[in-house]
Amino acid sequence: MNILDFLFGNIFFVILILGALWNFFSRQAEARKEAEQGKKPQREQEIDWKEIFRQEQAPDERDKPQPTLAREVEPSFEPSFEPIHREVDTTVNDRRTDMEKLRAQLEEKRKKLKRAEGRTQSAISESPITNNEIGKKQTKLDLNFENISQADAMKGIIWSEILGKPRSMRSYSNKR
Repeated sequence: MNILDFLFGNIFFVILILGALWNFFSRQAEARKEAEQGKKPQREQEIDWKEIFRQEQAPDERDKPQPTLAREVEPSFEPSFEPIHREVDTTVNDRRTDMEKLRAQLEEKRKKLKRAEGRTQSAISESPITNNEIGKKQTKLDLNFENISQADAMKGIIWSEILGKPRSMRSYSNKR
């Protein structure tokens, strides 16, 4: 009686245990299926073709050892290396000409880079940033914010309200 009360009192615990068991058994079933499927390709890969071809032979021929055929060895001779050296010489000459072409192209690229670098250096030296010309231009209106009084600041706020957007055009949020 206590066990049934415990199970009905803790139904969540029972459902959790049943789910775990279901998952465990379903994984075992999947592993069995994979194992069965995995065995079939292994059997196909383990086929020994020599055995298959021996089965096609007559039983008497299978039992006899297969004779190895001895090849006749030609009498030794000394090969001529002259054609090989000629080929090597031509490939070396071809490589040298290719290397010379690559060096010439490299020199051209270096000259172009130096020209481009000279142009960028001249552009940098003529820049208003390096010449400290930015901010030096004097405007007709000298604001002189260093000596602002409290009254001037209040006048500025009033003029900003007068000259600014109407209140109906601005948002009504308290953020500023």
